[in-house]
Amino acid sequence: MKHLFWLCLVLAGCTIGTSTTARPALNRPVVGPDGSFWDASDAADRGDLAALRRMFSARFLHEAILPRSTRRDPQSTQQFDDESARLLAELAPYEPTVQRMIEAYAAQLRRLTENRFVEVGRPEYEIRFRDEFDRAYGPNIAMLDVQCWPKHALEPDAKPETIRVRFVQNRQRWLLDGIEPDPLKGAFTR
Repeated sequence: MKHLFWLCLVLAGCTIGTSTTARPALNRPVVGPDGSFWDASDAADRGDLAALRRMFSARFLHEAILPRSTRRDPQSTQQFDDESARLLAELAPYEPTVQRMIEAYAAQLRRLTENRFVEVGRPEYEIRFRDEFDRAYGPNIAMLDVQCWPKHALEPDAKPETIRVRFVQNRQRWLLDGIEPDPLKGAFTR
């Protein structure tokens, strides 16, 4: 019985208290922008346009189709939600164009990653918003460099095709918010 008491005390000590190790999950969501990029790539490969559409921010879609319209920079999660709803409402009459745009970005993403070695860099975060537990939460920004190397590049001076992807955090999700260079930029302007 005495040993059981000590065993319970030791187990409780392992689960109660603070850890001296760094906890990166407190600073950013469990699925980061790199995971969102791979999810988008997978959705494009599968041809799942509905899933891919959910990975684009309203701002990205709105800017691609209505570039001369006004978009506000949200200062809170509520403002982000309100602005996203407003932008999506303005896009409603252009639904066929939005669908063609998603199809084109799926094809572009497939072309970029097909038969290539894809190297995703470490995300660069701009964390301005946090929740009550001091976790990144809200319309934070992350940048991600993606390099796509040809699989059969035998030349020692072969260069990868490189893009820089911007993400915006929507609560615990990272949404695609921009791509540079973007060969499709201006193709869907109304």
